[in-house]
Amino acid sequence: MRPPSSISPPERTGARLEGWLGALISVIILKSGVSMLRETLSKVLGECVDAGVSRRVKEAVESVDGVRGAYDLLLSDYGPQRLQGSVHVEVDDRLAAPQIDALSRAIQSRAFERCGVILTTVGIYATNDSGSEVLRDLREGVERIVWPHEHVAQMHGFYANEERHTALFDVIVDFDDPDRMGTYEAIRAECSEAYPDWSFTVGLDSDVSD
Repeated sequence: MRPPSSISPPERTGARLEGWLGALISVIILKSGVSMLRETLSKVLGECVDAGVSRRVKEAVESVDGVRGAYDLLLSDYGPQRLQGSVHVEVDDRLAAPQIDALSRAIQSRAFERCGVILTTVGIYATNDSGSEVLRDLREGVERIVWPHEHVAQMHGFYANEERHTALFDVIVDFDDPDRMGTYEAIRAECSEAYPDWSFTVGLDSDVSD
């Protein structure tokens, strides 16, 4: 009678190694897929643009004759050579519609020529303090109220009606201000206190480009 075989069962190490290797490859593929999907969605939705690019666009816009300031710049990156956005500019309120149209087109051309940026929208802030000493003094007085507030980054869009004693402007308060609404309300109150005969409309704006 033949003795029982002494051959041991086949080793399972190779099978276990193949399983772990398959799992690792699956994780790598999944990670790559998520990364590609995130990048694709980011391009579709538009990426934030570097602050340096935003500054160059503002400088290009402000270099156009008739522009007194560029504000509320919003840019999105949709891929190579596909920067698009919008901007508001301050102009003299005495400009007629044909002049504003020509100015808007000049702004769009300048931004594209110098920065490769397509400005799809150019909004207008009319300002009228250049022809009236009363309004110039009012604006300067409001600025002396606004700027001492630590977290105020910008004031723009000032427009006043001397006959009705109404004035409006926007302020940008940094998001790092622990009490943005408190700063905003304080500015409104201080303006009304300093100029009780005037009615102020103050817009709380956000800086989205820098």
